[in-house]
Amino acid sequence: MYPAPEIRQAGRADIGSVADVLTDAFAEDPVLSWMLPPTLHGQRKRMRRVWAETAKRYVERGQGVYLTEDGTGATIWAKPGSWAPTPREEIAKLLPFLLIFRTSIVKATRFSTEILGKHPKSPKHWYLYA
Repeated sequence: MYPAPEIRQAGRADIGSVADVLTDAFAEDPVLSWMLPPTLHGQRKRMRRVWAETAKRYVERGQGVYLTEDGTGATIWAKPGSWAPTPREEIAKLLPFLLIFRTSIVKATRFSTEILGKHPKSPKHWYLYA
């Protein structure tokens, strides 16, 4: 049996490590591969930027971004009642995500809108983003 990993809350200095872990974890994710196809030049770099931007926003909001001490695992959680981005947060991520997704920004925006529209609003709950 393996010992339980040591887990701690990630801070600003850990954003790159969180992005690395999640890039590896989602490297073959069908949805991300649809928006950022593996044949796309710089696909892995762009995917890492998606996770870095996401982790940064969650850390800035004081949400649950966690990293194992050995850097092999990471999660991003939203606290109950705070999973939906504010209009200001949506505007703030527009330019970085436009630069990441470029011509796939329409796909990414539609997907995000669908997810937000179908997400249950009650009861309040912890939301595992990644």
